[in-house]
Amino acid sequence: MSTTTEPELLYLWHPGTADTFSGYGLVLAPAHLVGVVMIDRPRVADPAWLAEIKATFGPYQLAAMTHRGERGIVCQLCIAPGSIPHLRTVDHPLTPLIRKALLPLLIHPPAVTLALRWDQESRAWVSLIVKGGG
Repeated sequence: MSTTTEPELLYLWHPGTADTFSGYGLVLAPAHLVGVVMIDRPRVADPAWLAEIKATFGPYQLAAMTHRGERGIVCQLCIAPGSIPHLRTVDHPLTPLIRKALLPLLIHPPAVTLALRWDQESRAWVSLIVKGGG
């Protein structure tokens, strides 16, 4: 009988905080995740940016990430090498449910691919669209 191990679920943590993160994903490779990244924090996503996402990748999927309805975009996340130390595991009751919800993305990865890095000056994760995918 073979045993399968599910990929690790990592959160894009905000250094220096106790519980702030901007997204999460299942690990495909050390700096490559598939999951959801917040797009409505600190303000609602710019419609021009979403139009660029659609023009680059076609249809995309948004998901509510907070009780207030702030959204995230389902995507592949390519983490900059210097930001990898800011990925964290979280021992939380919702972690197994989040992992289970993301498992279909392993079979059908989203086309949307973002390069992410932690920006110390703005104290936020910033992204760039990766044209041509991950």
